[in-house]
Amino acid sequence: MARSYVWRWAIILTATVVAFWQTWANVIAEARAGAAVGYYGIVIVLAVVAAAGLARKPHRQLQIFDKQADAITGVLALVISILIKALVVPRYSEQYQVLHLDVLAAGVFLAGCTALMFGLRPFGRFWPAWALLLACGPLTYRSLVVIFGGTSWSAGVVVTLFSAAAVTIAFALTVREAAVIGATVVVLGGFTVLLLSWLAPGAPLIVSQAVPSVTASVATILLVRAHRRRQGANRYTRGPALVPSVTWRTAVTCIVAGVLVGLVSLPERSPAIVAAGPPLTGSPALEVPAGWFETARTDYPWVRRYFGPTATLTRQYLSAQPSNEAVGAFADSVLAEPGVLGFLSGQSVEPPHTARTIVIDTFTDPHPAQLDVYPDATLYDMHKARRSEPRIVSLGHGVIGTLSTLIDETAYLTETMLVFSWQRGDEAQRVVIIAVDNPEPDAMFPEPQPSMASNMRTLIEVLFRGNTAIADITPEFKDAGLVTTAGRQIVAAQFGEEP
Repeated sequence: MARSYVWRWAIILTATVVAFWQTWANVIAEARAGAAVGYYGIVIVLAVVAAAGLARKPHRQLQIFDKQADAITGVLALVISILIKALVVPRYSEQYQVLHLDVLAAGVFLAGCTALMFGLRPFGRFWPAWALLLACGPLTYRSLVVIFGGTSWSAGVVVTLFSAAAVTIAFALTVREAAVIGATVVVLGGFTVLLLSWLAPGAPLIVSQAVPSVTASVATILLVRAHRRRQGANRYTRGPALVPSVTWRTAVTCIVAGVLVGLVSLPERSPAIVAAGPPLTGSPALEVPAGWFETARTDYPWVRRYFGPTATLTRQYLSAQPSNEAVGAFADSVLAEPGVLGFLSGQSVEPPHTARTIVIDTFTDPHPAQLDVYPDATLYDMHKARRSEPRIVSLGHGVIGTLSTLIDETAYLTETMLVFSWQRGDEAQRVVIIAVDNPEPDAMFPEPQPSMASNMRTLIEVLFRGNTAIADITPEFKDAGLVTTAGRQIVAAQFGEEP
């Protein structure tokens, strides 16, 4: 029987690794870069612990198997995983690292292979462990981290909660035991988080994720086993293993499905272009270039909850000085320069007016990996907005920006956005320059705000209607000259030069 289990699991794991080899490679690369997705390795271990505990619990199971139902359910799960990877994941290419829906697809694929190789009855016996594995995905993790404060120690608390669920599933036999075991893991994990935050406040993210959860889980397991051994209660015995026989056709089905899913490529998403920037000044705001003056400045403390306690977001309102002849002259040269903004040819482009106002949103974070995980749209409420494909623009000093338009269907405005990123010492910065097609002084600009709920509505809309629902397929780059000129002047000003 043990040999049968070994070769069945060997086939299941081999098929899953082959089917989602790109996913595992991406997760490892992101974890090494400091992204939060490394926690999922802990979740996999926790699911194994929960399954091992369930396997040793007393249970009753009739030795009745329906191989036809096993085949139908297993194949259906494999098809669903293929559809998620081939159709759903590409729709969220910009949010790939935030959602990691391919991890969900891998879990569904693993469940389908397990149902085929072991049957539905044994598979259903372990449903709490499967629910833990599928429910603790990246979106759940990131949402809970935001709720608990957005710090690396909040991440430790969230993974501790996952550990509490796993240990409770593995060891609790009654509701009372579930409450006591879960509370013990949470208390021990919370104490470990506080101790680490005091002893090692600058610990890497993976340390704050792993150490509290592992410490609390191991300590609670030892306490539970010691308590039961002292009571002399033999309540934790291995139940009989009843699984149906399996044919070579089922094994071949899993392997073939794994190869087919592995041939489906994940969407290619270029990493954020992070240039080498000038040294960071003491202020999170940018130096105002000559020819502009700052009319207002706003700080947004809510970003600390989303991106960590050291993240900052500052908005500056800049207006062109009346004598700023460089704005119009520079814009004319940009529009006339071949190859730089060639996509503007044939379109009606309004040269920037000296009285125009722009805003600069500067997001600063010590973790460059955040720029790849969270697209620039994360900072804004993009519900009921349509955005064009980005265009590449050179801003000088090796800085590359992306230019796009955004149609706000609620304010009936067209916004032109120029985004660029650079590394300034130990800090990474993303700069967003925005102009709207309303030259009035009281023109409305998109406001940075926590918009998780509205962005979730956008994600659901994309799921059912596709990316065309939020795309501007006929963009008009009305203020391309203005924001490009401003962008080059701002970049030059940070290096202490004039454009």
